Amino acid sequence: VVTGFMAVNLLKKNLKWNIPVRLLSSNSVSTESSDSMSSGWKPPSESPQPVPFLIRRSNFNNLPVYLDYKNGRTRVFTVIKNIEGDIESLEKILRLRLKIPNVLSRVDNFTGQIILNGNFRNDTKLFLRTLGF
Repeated sequence: VVTGFMAVNLLKKNLKWNIPVRLLSSNSVSTESSDSMSSGWKPPSESPQPVPFLIRRSNFNNLPVYLDYKNGRTRVFTVIKNIEGDIESLEKILRLRLKIPNVLSRVDNFTGQIILNGNFRNDTKLFLRTLGF
């Protein structure tokens, strides 16, 4: 009869350690470099266009354009953060390029943010990428 303690000792003695086997072959991993990843992420341009403002990327190197929901998720706001320089000119350019002249917006110079009333996240990110940010 083998007791619990003896069974554990027998198991420890009979263990065989193997070298881990590579699960993915080197052929299955893509080594191609491209401008855009499949997730849609793009690196910042080496030479952005000369504009009077700067938009710093987030800690994970993403554009700081977010959606904010209020009033039980019935009101949507687009928030652009980490803006340095002339924020008012960025707000005017966004209104012209996104064709949203009548949308309410708020410019906060102290925190470096622009808040647009509505969901313009994807259009704003696309526009900022074309500027080289």
